[in-house]
Amino acid sequence: MRCKEYLNGLPLIIEFRNKNWAQKDTFQFLKDNQLGFCVVDEPKLPQLMPYLPNATGPIGYFRFHGRNLSWFKASREERYNYLYSEDELNLFCPPSTVLCTQREKHIFILTTVTRENAVKNALFLKQLLKS
Repeated sequence: MRCKEYLNGLPLIIEFRNKNWAQKDTFQFLKDNQLGFCVVDEPKLPQLMPYLPNATGPIGYFRFHGRNLSWFKASREERYNYLYSEDELNLFCPPSTVLCTQREKHIFILTTVTRENAVKNALFLKQLLKS
């Protein structure tokens, strides 16, 4: 917990990159220590974290990596070259809305930066969350 102490009150969000962290004990530890959990959407590959809408700290934090199934074989540019469909983004609206009403702040990060897809995805997600 020294990292949290060094941050001197700044919120800390933890992003796990391996599904083995997706355990009840992990989420309980985060809650007990007021550490945020980064809810990720990434390719549905066996090694990666599943989409688990869970709020453990003071901030609801969502990170959209895209769903390029060539994740481990692709270049960085290709890995993040993903434009979400309306159906895909609609899947996030109910859980996002619930988590956001439970937290004082919420943050959405879109790492789909290739070809301005992050901006397109963010604007579309914003529109869907308002409706």
